[in-house]
Amino acid sequence: MNLTRAGSLARRLRAVAAVAVTFALSMIIVPAASAASAPSSPPPSPSQPHLSTSSLTGLQWCDADTPGGRPLSRSHTPLVIASKELADRDRTGMRMLVQVAPPDGRPLLTGEAPYLDTGERRATYQVPEGALRDGEYRVRVRTVDARGKSDWVPWCAFTVYTGEVEKPAVPGALQVASGPYSPFQRCGDPANPPSFSVRQVGILASMSPRDNPNLVGRFEIGRGEEEPRVEPASLIGANIWPGTLPDGSYRFRVRAEDGITVSDWSSWCDFVILP
Repeated sequence: MNLTRAGSLARRLRAVAAVAVTFALSMIIVPAASAASAPSSPPPSPSQPHLSTSSLTGLQWCDADTPGGRPLSRSHTPLVIASKELADRDRTGMRMLVQVAPPDGRPLLTGEAPYLDTGERRATYQVPEGALRDGEYRVRVRTVDARGKSDWVPWCAFTVYTGEVEKPAVPGALQVASGPYSPFQRCGDPANPPSFSVRQVGILASMSPRDNPNLVGRFEIGRGEEEPRVEPASLIGANIWPGTLPDGSYRFRVRAEDGITVSDWSSWCDFVILP
């Protein structure tokens, strides 16, 4: 009798244990299934895009009220740039999807570029060679990732024109300083040129017309009869790092460029780096 009762008790204990294990497994599996079935939210929409003829020229916003009207590219391979919100820092792998189309036609170009995880989390897409010719276009962007797609932002109208335009004026207001944080000294008196002892040189000029968003300056720095040093084109100035120029007398000049058309060179601006 005792053995029978013991065997019955053992069977009951095994049954209870089996139920407990089944319940424990269900507690593990059910939440995972619920999480998998939860809808994923789409990424935030990017900012309204802006365009640039190249990495050297200024950014042009998609706003007809800005100076010069709609963006104007002086190249057939403009840059399309947009940034996204920083709220969803846990989302990775987000990309900017770009569509370019004629004013009233279907998209003729679709491309994408990753958002760089720095600063504003900006994405830059360059239109490939051969896709555009001179004419009117529109562009729009959206953000995509593995969890969804944002809405498209409104279309942005822009113009591509690589023909002749008004010749830029000769740059004026040439100035020089001993680095970006020092006050600039205006050029113009050869008998009393700007001078300083710090070997980091900053040079500056004013471009016009101001309603041409593609203007950049091309700077040349010379010393006596030596071949001038040509600095990469920039929006308004150039910075020469310490140790690049030894002590002595120098001069620089600048001309305005918009990618195709160039101005005449300015007059030379003399300056001296003291020992």
